[in-house]
Amino acid sequence: MEHSAFIQTEYTRKHKAQPYDGNSNLIDWQNDYWYLKDNEKFVAPSSLHSEVIDFTKWMIAEMNKRLLSKESYNELLKVHSTPKKGKYYALGFETFEKPYHTLFFHGGNNDGFTGAYILDVKKKMGICIVYKF
Repeated sequence: MEHSAFIQTEYTRKHKAQPYDGNSNLIDWQNDYWYLKDNEKFVAPSSLHSEVIDFTKWMIAEMNKRLLSKESYNELLKVHSTPKKGKYYALGFETFEKPYHTLFFHGGNNDGFTGAYILDVKKKMGICIVYKF
């Protein structure tokens, strides 16, 4: 993932989309508290700075199990939580009861941006949606 990083780089800063709030006002992310507080820090649930092309390459590699060992994939994708209305948590993903147990979902947002993806590791299909307010 050539243009992705967990801590901002010169490239990601230069090419970052400008975020807007819910009232269509530009968020000055270079001076905004929520952007500055985690600047230069790794924050697991919110640190990935990427672009769609890089992210889809990661999704394809995940579906084809090319990034981790077999044991690591077994741990990554197995259920790690008590079921709640047919939904479970794997490591970093939500997953579901059969027959949808091969689907893995993750989504999130911060000021100005929303993203979500879903992978079907059995059918080798995925969808990534990124949205800027």
